[in-house]
Amino acid sequence: MAFALTVVLITMKVRLGNPVLRWAGDHLFEIYMLQRLPMIIWGLVPAVSSNVYLYFVMSAASTALLAWAFKKMLTALDGWLFAC
Repeated sequence: MAFALTVVLITMKVRLGNPVLRWAGDHLFEIYMLQRLPMIIWGLVPAVSSNVYLYFVMSAASTALLAWAFKKMLTALDGWLFAC
């Protein structure tokens, strides 16, 4: 618990300007919800699942693409559903 508190206190004082972290934070819900789907799909492909590094890269890229598309779809749906 002390480590978590220390990290929170440090990040309140130090600004991290990493665009990759910013993108991941903006798409955190989508990544969390959809991360397992590409892992399952790429795990079924023998050429990809036999190579750990290729499996990781393909899963991460597919998850990022899926999260981006899902966020776009949700934004458009929110605009359509909640238009005033």
